[in-house]
Amino acid sequence: MFSDKLSSPIPITNHTTNGEILDYLYSIFKENIMDKAKRPKLFNKFIFINFSKWIDLKSEVFWHLISLNRNERFNILPCNNDVTFMMCPNNCITPTETVLLSDGSERNVCYYRGTRIHWINEIIELANKSDEDIKTWKKKNIIRGIPVQQLYIRFTHGSVDYVIVFEEKYSQSGDVYQYYFVTAFPVFYISKKLEFDQEYQSYQSQLLVPKK
Repeated sequence: MFSDKLSSPIPITNHTTNGEILDYLYSIFKENIMDKAKRPKLFNKFIFINFSKWIDLKSEVFWHLISLNRNERFNILPCNNDVTFMMCPNNCITPTETVLLSDGSERNVCYYRGTRIHWINEIIELANKSDEDIKTWKKKNIIRGIPVQQLYIRFTHGSVDYVIVFEEKYSQSGDVYQYYFVTAFPVFYISKKLEFDQEYQSYQSQLLVPKK
């Protein structure tokens, strides 16, 4: 079981070549994420996504979402019990389908990640409804040498563990007026799950500390 709160992963078994699969996933990405009319707001604030960079006629955001770092190593493949295991030529072990991003990093195409990109909107909607399986926390990270406040939204239910990361954009008055989309991905590693657990617990503890 994945989660009865989310739709099923995108079916790709009717497509045979890597190009066909990527084109099909991209059509869903365009319809659900690139289309502002279908992209939900988050906590009544606009979600901005930077579509200024393109690779092979597809947004670089798409390529990032459906790929893995080249240095990812797995003892057990995340797609082991998933239909994408049969469709993928062990690309995270012996990469044959890769993409070179504008920052110079090379990433391995991952159908497992790709077939879950439509969950982004669905999880945002669950966050807006304060669903009990949503955890949110804020964390300051250094991005390109600049400290930024990032918002994490994590959905854990059934066998699903999925995180979406935004950068908060503030007005001159100090209020959040917009969320800048950073990334979204299924959480594979036990170490990463524990790291996120600890970050959430630490953030919750800070909220309980009375302000002086």
